[in-house]
Amino acid sequence: MPPKKGGDQPKKAKPSAADKTFGMKNKKGSVAQKQIAAMQAQDKSNQKPDEKRKQAEKEQREREKAASEAAKREAAELFKPVQTQKVPFGVDPKTVLCQFYKQGHCEKGRKCKFSHDLQIGRRQEKKDLYQDTREQEKQEREKDTMDDWDEDKLRKVVLSKHGNPKTTTEKVCKFFIEAVENGKYGWFWTCPNGGDKCMYQHKLPPGFVLKTKEQRAAEKALMDKSPLKTLTLEDFLESERHKLTGELTPVTPETFAKWKKERLDKKAAEDEARKAKEATGRAMFESGNWKDSEDEDSDDDGEGVWNLEAMRNETEKLREAKEQERLAKANGGSLPENLSNGALDDDEVVEDDYQDIDGNKLGLGYPMARNLRASLPKDDKLFIYDTNHAATDNYTKEDKEESFGSVKGPQTSICSGPREVAELSGTIITVLPEPKHVKSVFDEILTSGLPQPSDPQMPPERMFIDCSTIDPITSQDVAASVRAGSCGHFVDAPMSGGVVGARAASLTFMVGAAAHIFERVEAILLRMGKKVWHLGDQGAGLSGKLANNYALAINNIGAAEAMNLGIKWGLEPKALANLINSSTGRSWPSQINSPVPGVVDSAPSSNNYEGGFGVSLMKKDLRLAMTAAKEAGARLELAEKADEVYDATTRQFPGKDFSVVYKYIKDVN
Repeated sequence: MPPKKGGDQPKKAKPSAADKTFGMKNKKGSVAQKQIAAMQAQDKSNQKPDEKRKQAEKEQREREKAASEAAKREAAELFKPVQTQKVPFGVDPKTVLCQFYKQGHCEKGRKCKFSHDLQIGRRQEKKDLYQDTREQEKQEREKDTMDDWDEDKLRKVVLSKHGNPKTTTEKVCKFFIEAVENGKYGWFWTCPNGGDKCMYQHKLPPGFVLKTKEQRAAEKALMDKSPLKTLTLEDFLESERHKLTGELTPVTPETFAKWKKERLDKKAAEDEARKAKEATGRAMFESGNWKDSEDEDSDDDGEGVWNLEAMRNETEKLREAKEQERLAKANGGSLPENLSNGALDDDEVVEDDYQDIDGNKLGLGYPMARNLRASLPKDDKLFIYDTNHAATDNYTKEDKEESFGSVKGPQTSICSGPREVAELSGTIITVLPEPKHVKSVFDEILTSGLPQPSDPQMPPERMFIDCSTIDPITSQDVAASVRAGSCGHFVDAPMSGGVVGARAASLTFMVGAAAHIFERVEAILLRMGKKVWHLGDQGAGLSGKLANNYALAINNIGAAEAMNLGIKWGLEPKALANLINSSTGRSWPSQINSPVPGVVDSAPSSNNYEGGFGVSLMKKDLRLAMTAAKEAGARLELAEKADEVYDATTRQFPGKDFSVVYKYIKDVN
């Protein structure tokens, strides 16, 4: 057979990925793009090893080149001067080293107005170490007066004296200008406005021109011959009046008074608009006006006014009673009758009383009992028990005299003990100082079970509301005992507000109770307080109270340490307190109960730390919080140290407000 035609022709090259994808590059569909990517990947995998190596080397060179350029740009950006170089007015730029040249970036060369001599700032006359020239320099300076100075010399002297480097204003001191103009400025001139402590600048203002005595004398002579020397104010105004054109209002007393009134009215309207615009919550807080209306829920008739003097007197009586109890325990004797079962809460000084409201008995303090009775109708009954017989006698006397208000309250009866009150009651409220006291009282109440309420108006199940501040575990044990005896419901409701809050019926209660009985508890507690917080089931109220008081204990130490630190640095106490209270360091101890005397006039620290919340009570609450946290497995990193501080403070300052920890910290330092 004859050979095929074209057999000797060279073979055609295989089409590349660019050839295969020709015409497909403008297609935006996802399918087309996937096909293009697949072709490019296939073409790349079909390359020979030499081609792959050359392609990799090329890509490596491009990456190195890009990295080198990026490093150069970064170095240039890092070492170039931050801003354009400037010199003060009147200074020769050639005496200043070019910062661009110093960094190696000046591109102006000889055309640069700054010096390119690196030694320009180091050239100065060397001092002779073998001669004491101080006396000679002093004599030369005494002879070197301002009479022979030119403007450059004056500027050098001003700069050498440094003026007042601490000032922040741009205003120039008038005494400095007068001294320069009158030729009295010199090496030994001192500013009459405090010397170096003058708050204004001691430097020549821009554009200042120093004039010689001859120049000033010539200007004065020229002014003496000028007509302006004898021109009166009336003549000047009259001459300027003739220059005015158009229809204008003549200035008369009537037109001036009208213009002034309109101007003042306009200014007042602008001030009102500005105040309305700035009346934000933050502006009100920073102004301090909110302190006058801190209690938003207080009555308008003034019933909630705090009597600080009475509170201090009652606190002093409590302190004496506690001291008697401590001495009796130390000597092994029996406690006085009025202290054997008294009630001390961390916020209140109260008695262990029990009252009946429509058959509901409430254990409250003396001022709380008064407020409670004043809010009840006449047909209700109150049963009270207190180990302090003087308090119950006084309460009965006031009851007979109808001293609780214009409306006669319910009938009041005095019981012989907690058991009698519980038998006659449907709701019992207790306020006791420590866990052992709570256990003792409820052991007496629950000894042999309680009979069913005999009064048909009373609820079928009794309600026990314990307002003591104790640990949650003890409270839960007592609640279990109440449930085991089928005696009713047990609720923990610690309170906050102090003796003042008890008198003003503005206490805050933190309740731990089941949801279906909270409404009944809330209705009772709102007769003695303003706020009732439901924090959860039984025990949650105490947990919330102890968590709050733990934060208070730590914040109190932090505020005391911060104030002591600032005062040690030389800061004024009130200025430092204002700074903290308008910043993120603000807290109740720093703002309301300041530990530094004289910062807040109403704080116990300003009254020798008398009254307020006792440091021993704070120590008790802190230890209760530590016990509860240990049982719950919660970490308290600062508790141990805080307990040491409060323990030492209690021994050194017994009976004082807990803010006295500042005094302890200051004395230790």
